[in-house]
Amino acid sequence: MRSLKTTVRGFNDRILRKFGWCVVLESSTFQMQRAQIMRERNITLALDVGANVGQWATSVRRSGYVGKLVSFEPDPRAIKVLQARFASDPNWTFFETAVGDENGQKVLFQFPQMVEGMSSLKRPMDKTSLGQVITESSEQILESYVQICRLDDLIPNLDNAVIHLKIDVQGFELEVLRGCPKVLEQCSVVEIEMPFVTAYESSSQFVEISSFLLDSGFIASSIQTERWSYPSALDCDALFIKA
Repeated sequence: MRSLKTTVRGFNDRILRKFGWCVVLESSTFQMQRAQIMRERNITLALDVGANVGQWATSVRRSGYVGKLVSFEPDPRAIKVLQARFASDPNWTFFETAVGDENGQKVLFQFPQMVEGMSSLKRPMDKTSLGQVITESSEQILESYVQICRLDDLIPNLDNAVIHLKIDVQGFELEVLRGCPKVLEQCSVVEIEMPFVTAYESSSQFVEISSFLLDSGFIASSIQTERWSYPSALDCDALFIKA
């Protein structure tokens, strides 16, 4: 019976994929909400700003999205993993650059022992604004110059794309948003990580980022936090949809 069920499920998946969909079991409510919004909004272009090693892109693909996917990542350590993971994906494109509100070069700060999730264009602090320890005083932060570009300049021809913009850039969120007014005009969904406490020097915060998006015509659809360190949540993942 198990073999028959597996065969039928595989057949159904193949049929659905011909029409651009697949059926999966989601691992969290937030991922389920994202997948539903992407389907209902008929997303045709997903922009992954701060791709790291492809965690978000992998999750989106597993959720059934098979359309165009563009990743942006400046950390050379993460780029190697990212390219190996998506080299065979025919609808994946990659830009080896940071994204912000200017074009040129900027210093990227990297934790030497961490490839996943912690490089930033803002200098990391030893402790958050509420005192949670981030780095040990003896830990040396690596610094290197990387290319930085405005998203509007990287993707000038949007045609009639319906865009899902994901941003996870460790305190550099407002700079990314300020550098892509044309993309935001065509954007149906913004998925963004927003800090509640300051962990990087001069980093943007939850209130600033959410206010910017609300003023740009978006409304909050879903907010989730999984990263908590007493007495406060560190940040949250949020979905904003065009009103």
